[in-house]
Amino acid sequence: MTVAAVPDPVQALQSPCIGVCRLDADHYCLGCRRHSDEIAAWSALREADRRRIAGALPARWAASHAALSARLAPTLHSLDQPLSTLPLHVPPLPAGHGRRRPAAVLVPVVLAPEPGVLFTVRQADLAHHAGQVAFPGGGAEASDAGAVVTALREAEEEIGLPAAQVRPLGYLDRIETLSGFRLTPVVGLIAVLPELRLAASEVAASFVLPLKTLLAGGAFTMGDHASGGRRYRLPELQYQNWRIWGASAVILAALRSRLAAAGLCPA
Repeated sequence: MTVAAVPDPVQALQSPCIGVCRLDADHYCLGCRRHSDEIAAWSALREADRRRIAGALPARWAASHAALSARLAPTLHSLDQPLSTLPLHVPPLPAGHGRRRPAAVLVPVVLAPEPGVLFTVRQADLAHHAGQVAFPGGGAEASDAGAVVTALREAEEEIGLPAAQVRPLGYLDRIETLSGFRLTPVVGLIAVLPELRLAASEVAASFVLPLKTLLAGGAFTMGDHASGGRRYRLPELQYQNWRIWGASAVILAALRSRLAAAGLCPA
């Protein structure tokens, strides 16, 4: 499966597995991985034929997982690269802004039940980025052996995402945030999104931004922001009731550029 080929509008067929099947260009469902011919014939199939098809689905998912990994990973900074050598997404802030605290976020690319990017919504009473849409993540601890460990640990603490279900693929450029962090985004692939357990003290909600929304032309707008007497022009993306802006939108736009470099969406 190549994510780039999802038609627009997405074709829909009634499905007993997730209600509506969304098809890629090869006519395989993005949710259940059955072919459109199998979906159309499903109600008339014998139980033995249904079981045969169901038995083939894990291999189809594995193939989709491997194909996306193989195409996206080379566009990212290698996990073997020292963090100190990763480029900054924007030039460093002027001297006098103080030392940046190291932090990492997980940028979770989810394949099922529908390809998308997983976000959290932070509680409204937090000290940093209250109420904002964010990637799971946070400040590094002394015991963390690198940004991948930080990102996976924070994701498990915040949303109950088991580290074993995430395949880290690589890094995006680091970002220096206005709140004082030097942030390393870790892109990770999740074959099937498990049931999440949100930490109520930190996370108010979670949602998946569909890749077809991210990859659509004109997904981002540019917004003006002011902080510390300076003005910034940054990308934003509106999805349903969620406004993705700030560092999260910068990271998301960088991910989209990598998907384009991998041939998975228009440049």
